[in-house]
Amino acid sequence: MKKELPSNFTLRSFKPDTFDEADCALLEERANQHKTTKLPVLKQLFDTIQVYPTHPKGFHGSAVLLSQEHEIVVIEDNAPTLPRPRVVAVVCCNINQVSPPACGTTTANKVGWVYGLRVDESYQRRGLG
Repeated sequence: MKKELPSNFTLRSFKPDTFDEADCALLEERANQHKTTKLPVLKQLFDTIQVYPTHPKGFHGSAVLLSQEHEIVVIEDNAPTLPRPRVVAVVCCNINQVSPPACGTTTANKVGWVYGLRVDESYQRRGLG
């Protein structure tokens, strides 16, 4: 079933050296991945502090360093009430060529993995992730 994004959202590739860098860095702070824990002690800790990664070589730096190919996709909110379009969700995908027998076959294959899904907390539960 294909789901359409609301008209004010755009799905597009990440653009290094643009507002995407700053928006994705802020998204790392806003998209707390641990608030849903069921352990009361951890929930209290995660409600008090938030730990998030920093990217000294830019948000896309780890993708560049860890893979032969990569794609970072963002969802941008283009609502007219915003001063400028803002990245509200991001997901990263790395792709590497894997030689046999690492991938369980006799031929080389491309293997990809998805990581780093972040959706701004104020945009969660809207089908963006």
